[in-house]
Amino acid sequence: MAKRDARLGVTLDDAEAYKELGAEVHPNRPHGKDPHIHVGPVDHIPVRIEGAMTRYVFDVIREPRGAVFRGLLQALSPAATELLLVLRDGVGLSDAGRDLLSELQPYLVGRDRRSSWPGTALLSGEATVLRFIPTAPCLDALVAASDRLFGWQQPALPEDLALVRGDETAALASISHENDAYLELEQEEYASLIRSLPEIADMVRVRAAAP
Repeated sequence: MAKRDARLGVTLDDAEAYKELGAEVHPNRPHGKDPHIHVGPVDHIPVRIEGAMTRYVFDVIREPRGAVFRGLLQALSPAATELLLVLRDGVGLSDAGRDLLSELQPYLVGRDRRSSWPGTALLSGEATVLRFIPTAPCLDALVAASDRLFGWQQPALPEDLALVRGDETAALASISHENDAYLELEQEEYASLIRSLPEIADMVRVRAAAP
């Protein structure tokens, strides 16, 4: 447990519970400005201040597929206001990809020309970013088209599936052709995700607090 908490931190109440086990709280140590505690050999567990909305970046180190991919979309979609798909210029789109976009048309809320989207910034040019409402039927259609996070690559399908919040941060971002993706979650969001989808714990690794 202490090793897990060293990655994500603990609340002040948790810190008090740890103190009963012989741990100490060091809010002003020179190693960092943030409060932290020590538990046995596990050093520098951050203490989170309740009410702070710190988000953490979790790199995807193993591709979610099948039921885990479906569960990931279902678990994260309530936090998202939009689901994004990207069409790059000059790559084309298969008949299956065009059929999928026709099926998703009822959930389409916008189509923008952009030079950046979650996880990607083009050095030149733009691409078309399609914005959808992530309803259950929308997610069902997506998983039916590809039940792999990194399966979203042109020309077979649109690219770089993402789930985006109202503040335009991404709960889920992917760079499909790089087989790369990350989650950006508050600790409670991560805890809820692990409760509903325990398998994802072995598929992600915390990187850092989001800027």
